[in-house]
Amino acid sequence: MSKPTDKVKIDPVPNYDDQKGIAEYLKDLNGYCLTFHNQVKYVYFDSEEEGRRFWHYMIQNSSEPQYAIIRQIAFTKQLLKEAGKDLHSASGEVVAQIFALIDDLKKYHTSLTSITYQAIGIRALVEVYWSGGLSVREITDKLIEIKVVAEYDPTKDKPEDYPLYENHLKNVRRYVESLKDFDATRAE
Repeated sequence: MSKPTDKVKIDPVPNYDDQKGIAEYLKDLNGYCLTFHNQVKYVYFDSEEEGRRFWHYMIQNSSEPQYAIIRQIAFTKQLLKEAGKDLHSASGEVVAQIFALIDDLKKYHTSLTSITYQAIGIRALVEVYWSGGLSVREITDKLIEIKVVAEYDPTKDKPEDYPLYENHLKNVRRYVESLKDFDATRAE
């Protein structure tokens, strides 16, 4: 069982295998991206419906590589289907685009494995609340309310003399700023 302070462990990105072929690899890669989402964005939603809404929001709006790969594979499958073909017929150009996204996914994977489960959980919650329409201040208040972050510094003799609100607000604002770069529906 992982502790909140442990570094994140994420399954490695699958490598292409000539023996399997491109169609099978893209199918496996698509499944991996769903698993990646679950490993990185999994938070306790109030309902399955809320979890699905967040999933759809990320698929539609996020430029993170796991979602870009899923969109590219779905788009490619649809175009090929309309032409009466399947993923075995994917062009070299399309495959090259997907492989470029795979390189991005590997870099993202590496960056995430350098942070803790607690940090990744906070980031995921910020995304959930942002996608739900909350402001930076509302997100910060919510994180304190549900005790994901401490209101006061618990390491001090008199914690009430050391409020952490401004630090949390700054961190949430910084993370939300990065979300705005890929969020098509929010630009507060």
